[in-house]
Amino acid sequence: MIRGTPLCIVQGVHDAERGVRWHHTDVEYARRTHEIFTREKLDHIYYEHDGDHGIADNRPKLAEYFATSEKLRRDPYYPHVTLASPQGFTWNYLNPVQHNRWLTLDETLPGTLVVDELLSRGDDFDAWRLEHRRATRRGAMIDAVNQGQNRIKVTTKNVARFTVWLHPNMVDVSKPVTIAVDGKVRFSSGVKPSLATALESYERRHDWGMIYPIKIQLKTQP
Repeated sequence: MIRGTPLCIVQGVHDAERGVRWHHTDVEYARRTHEIFTREKLDHIYYEHDGDHGIADNRPKLAEYFATSEKLRRDPYYPHVTLASPQGFTWNYLNPVQHNRWLTLDETLPGTLVVDELLSRGDDFDAWRLEHRRATRRGAMIDAVNQGQNRIKVTTKNVARFTVWLHPNMVDVSKPVTIAVDGKVRFSSGVKPSLATALESYERRHDWGMIYPIKIQLKTQP
């Protein structure tokens, strides 16, 4: 979900301290997250400092990040977008996700996804450890890449129907747009921007920064 949204992680090495603070925000969480994000090639910066939980120890690194990201802006047309639903860290804390930038998940199919999990282990402070595992959870996923030249490649899992929202900044509206879904062309036609569609796209999230005047609804099966 965060693909295309640069993330800054600032973490104190001594965040967990015996008799003061348990391992709920231990540095190992940040280190493992950094490893996973690096593996998945997700845009992020990781700062680790020799402090604890307090914001005062974080200020130098935060200032460094803000200085380099002053002109950073959200890109509504980012060419690689992923949407997975539901999301959450426990079975009883899963939230449905329907929209991400120019994708909408309309209908799902039964099935599971493989996800990364970090599990807290141990009741003794010194014996505590963090376990990383790959687990399966119910859910659906859409991964879409705007390849340029009016070609969009979409990979899905456990998805029956979804919508691709486009903008003239993403495609040449004077030429046909081709969308391949799971290796098969599901759409190849001309498209036309519409004010009504742009307003409809606003209703998804009530966000004027995410307006798309072109709507293409697709099924994963014929």
